[in-house]
Amino acid sequence: MAIAFEKIPDEFIRKAPIIDYKTPLASILGKLNSDPVVILTKNGEYYGIISSSVYLLNGTSQGISKKEAAYKHAVKVSPLDKNTSVANAIRHFSTYDVEAIPYIESDKILGVVRLESILKSILSMKMLSSYKVAEIMSSPIITIDSNTSTAEALSLMRKKKIGRVALQESGKLTGMLSHEELLKYSTGLRQRADVKMGKEDRLPTGKALDIASEIDFIGHNESVDKAIRSFVTKDSHTMIITRSGKPVGILTPKDILSAAAAENFESEENITISGIDRSTKQYEEDIRSEAEKTLGKVNRFTKFKVLNLSLHVKKHKVRNYEIQARLWLDKRGALSSYATGYSIEETVAEALERLYSEVKNKKEIISMSKKGMESQYSEEE
Repeated sequence: MAIAFEKIPDEFIRKAPIIDYKTPLASILGKLNSDPVVILTKNGEYYGIISSSVYLLNGTSQGISKKEAAYKHAVKVSPLDKNTSVANAIRHFSTYDVEAIPYIESDKILGVVRLESILKSILSMKMLSSYKVAEIMSSPIITIDSNTSTAEALSLMRKKKIGRVALQESGKLTGMLSHEELLKYSTGLRQRADVKMGKEDRLPTGKALDIASEIDFIGHNESVDKAIRSFVTKDSHTMIITRSGKPVGILTPKDILSAAAAENFESEENITISGIDRSTKQYEEDIRSEAEKTLGKVNRFTKFKVLNLSLHVKKHKVRNYEIQARLWLDKRGALSSYATGYSIEETVAEALERLYSEVKNKKEIISMSKKGMESQYSEEE
């Protein structure tokens, strides 16, 4: 796997729109239909990025002012550079959950490295060739009724901090709705002369099923390599995992990145803390201590082999702190949680407690799945 620690190839760097950070957000949203991100600069220097998922999922039900500056919705993703290895780029993408990351050399923005290029590198290096999709999938599948409105669907996605939901009718999955479809729907209506958006941009009410995409299904025993090929060739972002024809989990590029990152960093320290700045540096040791306690609980409660526990700290003006926690398990995929609050200590504790609840749910699902398989075999005998 030595190739994973080589530098990012020049052919990975692609052009991307670069705009001043004070540009009104409403005027640049249309660019996200053709480009994965828009790069923001302040006084000619890199400031952050705008992506469709961040804009939609971090918004509010009140919408945004048409004149609101783009920087208020920016994500300050650490850029890649000539010293970044492919393995570290994978870790970056897994941490930030965006579709492109800026590439800078000598303080000059050369472009972005896209998620597609990273997925291709994972495939070519055969990082996950020995894995089955069931081993790295996420569960449970979040579903909504097919008749749910787009506004209600977006509200749920914001509440749960997820990028997609499956549509369901009479117990059957009928489509997949992601932030990409919602953004295209929103910007498409905004450009129509007969639709009045008002003083603030709010997502007009429509039917979720009308803009949802078809679902890609894949069997639980298929290889991860097959899933990656599908993501790259179909430009798909979600696959539903099935066992005996029934949906049992969901697979996204984030799951693949998490598994690849864990595979390449298994020998390093198994607790990663990011997003720390001068104002939060004093809490770093306390955060690490809480993370160690959580790992201890996981080890006592399950036989899962933990590859890595990562915590990302975000500061917000309204809720002050958002903590994103992610646990990578060997052969069991990744689990995530988040929490927001005014106290960083309490928010970290809440995020880790939610993560531990996800671990317990995972163990219960695996136990039920095994019992189901045993029952199936008994009936066949």
